[in-house]
Amino acid sequence: NSEPLILGSFACEAEAVYVYEQSVVVLQEERIQIRTFQGTVKQTLPFTDLEGQPIFMNLSGHFLVVATSCGIIKIWDLSRREAKLHFRPKNLEEAVSDFGEVISASCNSNGTKVSISIAKSNFLPDTKLFLWDIESDSLQYFNFSTGRVDDGENEEYQNSLSPELTMTSTSVPGDSLTFDCLGRFVLSHQWDAEEPKLVVCEAKLLPKNTSNLDTPHYSRRMSSSTVTMPANTILKKTQEQEGEVVLVTFFTCPEVGLIVQDVHSLPENHHKLLGVCTPHYLLLSKPSSQLPKVGLVKRMAMRDFEGLESCDKATREAVLNFSYNMTTGNMDEAFRAIKSIRRSANQHLLPVFEWSKGGTPANDWTADHREIKL
Repeated sequence: NSEPLILGSFACEAEAVYVYEQSVVVLQEERIQIRTFQGTVKQTLPFTDLEGQPIFMNLSGHFLVVATSCGIIKIWDLSRREAKLHFRPKNLEEAVSDFGEVISASCNSNGTKVSISIAKSNFLPDTKLFLWDIESDSLQYFNFSTGRVDDGENEEYQNSLSPELTMTSTSVPGDSLTFDCLGRFVLSHQWDAEEPKLVVCEAKLLPKNTSNLDTPHYSRRMSSSTVTMPANTILKKTQEQEGEVVLVTFFTCPEVGLIVQDVHSLPENHHKLLGVCTPHYLLLSKPSSQLPKVGLVKRMAMRDFEGLESCDKATREAVLNFSYNMTTGNMDEAFRAIKSIRRSANQHLLPVFEWSKGGTPANDWTADHREIKL
């Protein structure tokens, strides 16, 4: 109940602000400055005329991701005395056909991958979630319009891609997951605070009419209006069991990029995905009639962690390993992960494992259980 301690203050009109250790990172008047709590400028991040002006930034751990007006993505490492470029910039205007501008970008916990959502040249949100693999400097995507990592069989879609864009092919695990993702677009995306292979995306049913947005004056800063437009009623009727907005959890793997691990519908009072910290999603709810001016922050357990929310670090890592291998279809490694988990977690995860193999969940389970046919 103690009063908050004011460490410093300064006047500033900012589009975005982040705090990192003893510094404040400010996007102001199309420039990014790193300041003290009292407002003293410690560093101004450089941008060339060809790169354009910064229009978006996001801080993930100690990695600052910045998008510019010319479609450039730059990543700075803030863990040093001065911010240093983490990797050479990525030019999305050259890599993606029909590119308009970046809506949002986020880096994973170890600085190896960046998730990106963009607007097309008509400034309508693209239905794809892009994945920039920094180590290979390749760009992959998951297409919410088709509900899968597109295989290029759609000629019209294939022709819209530039040669630089890496095409990958995979079916989303489970027909129901494929269907639940169909006909949506990206609202937001967040990486897990610690697990670098886990990214979660808010996806909404496509609006039933976006023609009023198809004008040369529409811009990235207006794209949030699409969030409040009514969803496509035809798709909504065919997806009665899913909500208008869903959380789609992905794992990333080298072979295919983004693979769907789970799809979870959200209630009507949901407002925003705030973050991901295994074993929970952090969600913001809309104000209620009881609290008309206050939104509530709540935690929601991930599917494979239901009943294991208070597990220790070793169990958490083993469950993540189980989830990853189940998602990628590596049943041998998934079985090994189950064996490494304590008994209570085994009892929780065994039905999931056996269901995926077409078996019947067992009532009695031990670490030496060998009845599963691998």
